[in-house]
Amino acid sequence: MGADGVQRIEITVDDKLRLTPEVVSARPGRVEFTFRNVGLTPHDIALRVPSAAGTGNLNGADTRTVMIEVTEPGTYPMPCLYHGTSGMRGTLHIR
Repeated sequence: MGADGVQRIEITVDDKLRLTPEVVSARPGRVEFTFRNVGLTPHDIALRVPSAAGTGNLNGADTRTVMIEVTEPGTYPMPCLYHGTSGMRGTLHIR
C-alpha cells in the first residue's frame, strides 16, 4: 500500500490469453490496477465491481491504469471481454 493509502496491483496480460497473477487480494478501499499487455493480442479487462470499470481496448505493449473503490468484501470477476469464453479470467478477492 502506498503512503496515500491506495493499494496498487500490477497485472500482465499476454498472447496465451492469461492474466498474471490470475487471482489478487486487497482490502476494502481504493485499489489501483496497472494492466500491462506484454503480447501483441488486444485485450479488454472488465472489473466487475459495483462501480464497473475496465481497461478498454488494451493493444499490444500498452499499459493502462484503472482506479476503483470497493467497500464490500467479496469475490469479483475480471474477465477479458474479448477472450473470457476462452478462459481468460482473473479474480479480485476483497477480504
